[in-house]
Amino acid sequence: MPREQGAVFDEVARTYDRARPAYPPEVFEEVLGFAALAPGERLLEIGAGTGKATRGFAGRGFPILCIEPGAQLAAVLKEHCGGHDVTVAATTFEAWPVETAAFGLVFAAQSFHWVDPEQGFDRCAQALRPGGTLALFGNRPRRGEAPVHRAVEACYAGCPLQPDVLRSYSRNPYPEQIAAQGGFGPVVQSSHPFQVAYDATGYCELLETQSDHRMLDPAVRADLFARVADAIRAHGGTVSVDFSTDLLLVRRNDRAALDSSGVPREAQK
Repeated sequence: MPREQGAVFDEVARTYDRARPAYPPEVFEEVLGFAALAPGERLLEIGAGTGKATRGFAGRGFPILCIEPGAQLAAVLKEHCGGHDVTVAATTFEAWPVETAAFGLVFAAQSFHWVDPEQGFDRCAQALRPGGTLALFGNRPRRGEAPVHRAVEACYAGCPLQPDVLRSYSRNPYPEQIAAQGGFGPVVQSSHPFQVAYDATGYCELLETQSDHRMLDPAVRADLFARVADAIRAHGGTVSVDFSTDLLLVRRNDRAALDSSGVPREAQK
């Protein structure tokens, strides 16, 4: 059976947790400041992974329901969030039975691009209470120009993947999709830059968690990683990656007319 690209992270849950960068603390403060949640309001996380974003909200007095279909990813999440009011639903967001108007904040970190675009924003609007907040964020790499970056890119010659150092994501389609959905207010966006230095092993572990790299033939992947590691060691032994946590915030319309399922009528086709 062919592997689903969106499900390959579960194969390397421990590596994912170790190698993927965390999110800057100010991201969580901005989300909570925008959301202005009442004490004890419930939070819903879509595609929680190992809980890198969950940890930023856990322990703040808000129960969190995490949707995560990957058993190994969820196991790591539970280890990190033990003792907090965090529960995990072992399903996808599309298959999850939506609890209508039950959450003050719905958030997705590095995961919403895996959600079916035909359902994603409608289901978020349905889950949020009127005036509730949707927060989408993720760490985006920026193209580097240092010699070590060019050396790493050269390792991709003959590889099915495009040569780049952690290729940057394409244009963000969410503002237009949100406007078309009709159940949300104006979008607010911000960026939070930071930098991470990796040694050769750490950088290859980071590549190991990239879904396109995981889809490579194992022998091709191993050869690529060996060449990347050699290139980094030949250029001083470290590679610095510039990231930006790009954050999108939007509120569900508090005056939206709802049908019996909780979906804004103007969002229905």
